[in-house]
Amino acid sequence: MSFYSTRLSYRAYEPNDEPLYLQLTMSDELMKHINGKAHTESESKARFQKILAINAAKDESEVYAVFHKETKDYVGLAKFVFTGEEQAEIGYVLHKAFWRQGYGTEVSKRMIERSEVKKEAKELIALIDPENIGSKKILEKCGFVLKEMGTWQGLPCATYHLIKKNLSNL
Repeated sequence: MSFYSTRLSYRAYEPNDEPLYLQLTMSDELMKHINGKAHTESESKARFQKILAINAAKDESEVYAVFHKETKDYVGLAKFVFTGEEQAEIGYVLHKAFWRQGYGTEVSKRMIERSEVKKEAKELIALIDPENIGSKKILEKCGFVLKEMGTWQGLPCATYHLIKKNLSNL
């Protein structure tokens, strides 16, 4: 299934998209605020198989390949993944060429909009590196508030949340 936002198109990752995914996850610069460093090729391939399994499951979670509508360039990934019965996590990773141009906000708002057509999610969450000021600003612009500071997989983590009643304010 494909869908769109102002400048971007989204579709669930497919098996032949593995090279695109590896571009993102094997880059230290892109993964710095996600996992602290790039994944190895074998780690990236294993994670891509998990993405394909998420997309094949019937729980309405999906991880999307994101493309520029005009140029068809690969922009990055976006995700909408259920983490509980009434909670979903949104997130994204963008190629550096698309940083600081509003694409992070566009992707985030589109993932929030997906919650309206997906299985009932009363709360959306987003996990970010507390030092990633750009992502913090995007989440706050989209109505998320800081829920807690902690760690995730041994790395510092800020968990932001958005209660569904707040979605109509976007």
